[in-house]
Formats: sequence, structure tokens, C-alpha cells
Amino acid sequence: MIIQQSGTSAVQQQQTTTVESRATYNQQLSVNTQQESVPYRALYNYKPQNEDELELKEGDVVMVMEKCDDGWYVGTSRRTSLFGTFPGNYVERIA
Repeated sequence: MIIQQSGTSAVQQQQTTTVESRATYNQQLSVNTQQESVPYRALYNYKPQNEDELELKEGDVVMVMEKCDDGWYVGTSRRTSLFGTFPGNYVERIA
């Protein structure tokens, strides 16, 4: 609901609210590209449940860029060249 204030049109009030909302929700995503990728081998097949997840086939080599606190890893599959997240307990580090 827009409440018109004296001297301010409803359109001006709405535009101000829209700009303030965008500023409030503006977030940045950053990826540390300085970190070396580490090779891991998939122990099991994994079928993605969401768009940001990476498919794993047993034996796949995945270059892991980040290990998240929740047990998920972020990396790129050498087989498909796709990037995504996957469960960390589905892979083992290649020595």
C-alpha cells in the first residue's frame, strides 16, 4: 500500500521504495580463484537433486575447489567439464 505524503506523488514514493528494496537485498557472491583445485575420485554415482548440483559417476575425477561446512563440496567434473556442488562423502581425495 502506498501512502501519499504531501508534496510527493504516489509514483515518486513507489520508485523510492523500489530503489531502497534493491539496495537492501543486493548481495555479492565471490569465489576464491587463488585456491588450488584438488583432485578427488567419485566412489558412488550421484544424481543431482537441484540445478546447482554436479552429477557423479563412480570413478569420475572431480577437481574440488571448496569444502563447505555442511559436508558438501564444490568442484568441476573432468568428464563433463560441468561445475557444481555434490556430497563430500561420495568422493575420496586422490593421493
